[in-house]
Amino acid sequence: MNYLQQLIKLRKLTFHDIAKGTGYGYHSIQKAITGDRKPVKIREAIACYLQVDSSKAFGRGSAMYLRHLVAMEANKQAEILKQEFLKKYSDSATLPAKRTAVNV
Repeated sequence: MNYLQQLIKLRKLTFHDIAKGTGYGYHSIQKAITGDRKPVKIREAIACYLQVDSSKAFGRGSAMYLRHLVAMEANKQAEILKQEFLKKYSDSATLPAKRTAVNV
């Protein structure tokens, strides 16, 4: 899985979502993202849909740019999960009780 695929997965998108949003076919999107084909118009549409720089997202040097975006997205998702957890368990009465060790 390349960094662009990781970014798409972290954003909870599918190739079908991108295909629908860009107006291109599923297989065209899939081939462009996996790197099997390199159509410039489709790559630009994908970059526009994902709101990333198309010149940095594809080709030479894209790994560093995308790795940074993946790290930022992962941190954002982790923060969202943390906030959801704290919201759910903010009341100490709802926290599960600690278990004590029992020697048999």
